[in-house]
Amino acid sequence: STTEPLIVFECKVTLGNICSHQSRNRNKREAFQETSQGYQHIWILPVTWWYDSAYHFRVAAPDLADCSTDPNYAGIFFTDYYFYFYRHCN
Repeated sequence: STTEPLIVFECKVTLGNICSHQSRNRNKREAFQETSQGYQHIWILPVTWWYDSAYHFRVAAPDLADCSTDPNYAGIFFTDYYFYFYRHCN
């Protein structure tokens, strides 16, 4: 939740190595939502099939930035968030 309306951009998704005991196709990608606007931002991040996965989100006020905005403006026009997931494959 945020105290002011913001836009959250899903700038990059990296789905890495699949756990070997899983029978899922590595190239298959779930449907990802690309942006979320408003006060609450809920995302579904498929991580269970993968040994490693990474997500890059950019949060900005409306009309100030998007995923293509120069990274030198971080902290001024937007804030970047990076999430890394690692799984122990049995």
